[in-house]
Amino acid sequence: MLSTFLFLGAGFTMLGNARWQRALPAAAFVSVLLWLIFTKLLGVGLPFGMIAEILFR
Repeated sequence: MLSTFLFLGAGFTMLGNARWQRALPAAAFVSVLLWLIFTKLLGVGLPFGMIAEILFR
């Protein structure tokens, strides 16, 4: 989730020429939407990633 949010936020601002005030909520919305689609609709467990492994050991 975090990496998707950061990637989309950077992409929206740098490649899409969007202001960060508009890009960050859009990136959060798309990240949550993708998480819901993969976990709830498709039933695919997404990996936690390196940050979660460090924080939740």
